[in-house]
Order: sequence, then structure tokens, then C-alpha cells
Amino acid sequence: KLEAVEKVVRFVEGHPDLELVTKPEMTLIAFTSNTINIFNIIDEVNSRGWYVQPALKYGNSKEHIHLSINYSNVDKIDDFLKDLADSIESAKKLPSGTLLEKIKPVLSLVSGADFSESTIVKLMELAGLEGKELPKTFAPVNEVLNEIPPELREKLLVEFTNLVFR
Repeated sequence: KLEAVEKVVRFVEGHPDLELVTKPEMTLIAFTSNTINIFNIIDEVNSRGWYVQPALKYGNSKEHIHLSINYSNVDKIDDFLKDLADSIESAKKLPSGTLLEKIKPVLSLVSGADFSESTIVKLMELAGLEGKELPKTFAPVNEVLNEIPPELREKLLVEFTNLVFR
């Protein structure tokens, strides 16, 4: 497993658009980008059949991707890295921040942990979410969640889930 970890680390360290969050000591690798929207990279990787979940910023830790390398994926690392490289190139061409700009006025109305049902509904409308159908890509939603203080993220997600799945 550690050979696969080292292969991913070499890829990240050798890529001009990626940066390790920290040098891994075990099988968890975290990396980010200062030049490309990390959430677009994640959407692109996921569209190629992988499942990569975002890690939102918290404290002085910037939004990033973290990967767990285990026995079930060691033999797929080369395929993953090829798809990651292609995903990065695709992500460079995608827009960023458009939903965030639309939603900022509504977010500025929220104080403390006050996400009323009407606020949630308004945010969903602005995000283009209707009914119980989830978006096909999550980069715009993750950009918004990334800008909300962590204590409000949880409240928003709980209220959203209650509203959609009641």
C-alpha cells in the first residue's frame, strides 16, 4: 500500500497545479490547489467513475481532497492518476463562484444558527434545486458550503435534509 501512496504523492508533488496539505505518514493523502477550483476537480474525477469526497476548509486548513489508499484500490492507482490528470485539465475550463455570487445576498441575512425554512427554500431556489432531485454536479454547492462557518454548515445541511426528505 505504501508504494501506491508514494506514487500518488509523487504525482501531486510533480503537478504544477497541486500541493500536498501535509506529507502523509500512512495511507491518507490530502492535497489542494491554489490555481484550480478543487471542487471542480472532484466533480470531474467522480464523473469518471471514482468517488472522491471534498473536505471543506476549517480553521487554517484550506479546502482539499483526501484519499485513503487501501488494498481494494492499490491496483487501480495508475488508472486513478490518469483520470485525475484528465480531470484537472477539464476542471481548468469550468466556471467557479457563479452560484456563490448569487447566494451571497441571502447568506448575509443569516445570523447565528438561524436557517429558517424560508431561508433554506430561497437558497434552494437560487441553487436551482427543486423537489428531491439532487444536482448532477456539486462544485457550486460545495463552494457555498465552503464559505459558510462550520457551525452554520451543519445547521444548514440538517435543515436542508429535513426539508427535502420529510
